[in-house]
Amino acid sequence: MIEHFNQKVYPVYRGKATEYLLVKNGNFNFYQAKKKKQGIINVLDEVRLVASYPIKEIGHATIDYYALSVRHFYDNGLSVSFLNKEKELEDLLEKYGVTISIKKRKWFNKILGFRSKKIWKMAIATISYPIIFILLFGSFLDFLEEEKKMRQEQAIAQEERAMEKEARKEANELKKQQEADAVTAFKEDGNQKMMYEFDGIVLDVEMEENPMLSFDVFVDEFTWAGYTKSEKRSLYATLRAYFRNELDQDFGVVIYSEQNQDILARGTKIYR
Repeated sequence: MIEHFNQKVYPVYRGKATEYLLVKNGNFNFYQAKKKKQGIINVLDEVRLVASYPIKEIGHATIDYYALSVRHFYDNGLSVSFLNKEKELEDLLEKYGVTISIKKRKWFNKILGFRSKKIWKMAIATISYPIIFILLFGSFLDFLEEEKKMRQEQAIAQEERAMEKEARKEANELKKQQEADAVTAFKEDGNQKMMYEFDGIVLDVEMEENPMLSFDVFVDEFTWAGYTKSEKRSLYATLRAYFRNELDQDFGVVIYSEQNQDILARGTKIYR
């Protein structure tokens, strides 16, 4: 149904072009118009009246129900095709005094090619319909095959993504375990090893794990004081490289004085 003039409008076919039938003031009015969307309702635009027939000139209507359409034949010579059975219009015609009869057909005579009962048309239809059915059925099978193939590809891709996700998870867990093992190993003998390698300057190392891994390095302040600023920066960088080589993870390093616990260096800043 298309709403226009606040009344029901029927899409119809009198020839090749689509027209719109509106029953108004006792007349069949036929319009040509453009259909457009207005919100959630279809409306007619650029409406033009092309024909009008008084219903009082119609005494009888014969209705022929085809397989895909419905055709009304009126005794004033007018015939109109509808896409659907329009019961509301039939009731309206009866109110105007129009008698209605239904044309009797066998079910196959409602199908295009069999309606006229002409042998040559029925022969063509008999040959054509199986061919059309085979082509459509073949297309449907192709569609099913493509659908199956697409679903298989999607399943494989999904499985591959799941495997990749699991592999990343295992790799992350392995990395965390390796980092934890490295920290445990450093706790066991890292201090002694480090003080051996940095003999004369590093006196103790404390490791903190919360909230992030960090090292407090305690050095002999008298030895530290004898270093130039450049040598202090170099020592700080060497300590960071040492920890990175031992643990292979991010961390912070702060150098303290063993004698008075003052901060001597942190990051790129040398305090004294």
